[in-house]
Amino acid sequence: MKLFSHIILAMVFMLCITGGLATHAKEQPRQKISAHMRVKNEILTVGATLNSINGLFDRIVITHSNEKDDGSIDFMHKWCAKRSYCEIYEYPYTVYPSLTKIYREGIKPENTMAEFGNFGLSKFDPEEWVVNIDADQVYIRERLAALVAQIRQEYPKNEKFEYCMKGLNTFSWKNILVKVRPQPIMGVYCDHYAIKKKNLLPYEIFGSQFAIKLAPGTIYAPLADVYWFHFKKVLKDNGKFFDKDTAEEKAITYLNDEEADLYIRHIAHYFPPDNPYSLYHMTLFQLPPDPYGEPPDPYAKPVMP
Repeated sequence: MKLFSHIILAMVFMLCITGGLATHAKEQPRQKISAHMRVKNEILTVGATLNSINGLFDRIVITHSNEKDDGSIDFMHKWCAKRSYCEIYEYPYTVYPSLTKIYREGIKPENTMAEFGNFGLSKFDPEEWVVNIDADQVYIRERLAALVAQIRQEYPKNEKFEYCMKGLNTFSWKNILVKVRPQPIMGVYCDHYAIKKKNLLPYEIFGSQFAIKLAPGTIYAPLADVYWFHFKKVLKDNGKFFDKDTAEEKAITYLNDEEADLYIRHIAHYFPPDNPYSLYHMTLFQLPPDPYGEPPDPYAKPVMP
């Protein structure tokens, strides 16, 4: 009887140990995942951008330069005032866009997009994940939420990953939503990323653009799905796709059915009717059949502060 009692006690003891070890093995520090936004005169899209990422991140860190603006700054302050996780910082210098003449002629470091970006990165902890969010892009919310969950689930084996999110570069052309031909998914490097801050080195100037640098050993991890739609007011804003002999029609491609469906279901409802990207003002080439039921009302007023 005494031997049997000892065996039972030993089994209970082993269960406690293995259970404790299993619990300990599963316990990982919760990964802080935050958004980084640089904003300059983005009033047409900044509200839709913010609403598309609302509530997905531990923090939203917004920086803007101290220049005359189009109302973006006032809008962002009103939006952030109701959200404790949203922070706004003013960069104390004028910032010149990349690819402009002043970069070739010589520019002070503090006036570059690189230093503007580094100012924002300084607000993040080394162990924090940084997700680059552009204020002229609107995000497919459910895919971004799934990425945030994936990062937390796969940590720490993914600590060195640079998740790269592709998207669609879209324009309003003759009141039609189009994409540029050839369709650029990403540039020569990934500038729409999720990465742990300590693996993202300070931005640098490269010619007339700014480029990211990654810490040694960082693993490039491109994602298969489309995560965002990028908007410009008119097609000619992206002048590098045109020359005097190029017709606009030869430089654009209509959205295919899948892309139009993505826009209707996930993006269109973020724009109020008076916005040039609202379906009220804009048509889509070849509206797709809708086997999943009614899409969101494109004329519905978006959730604004």
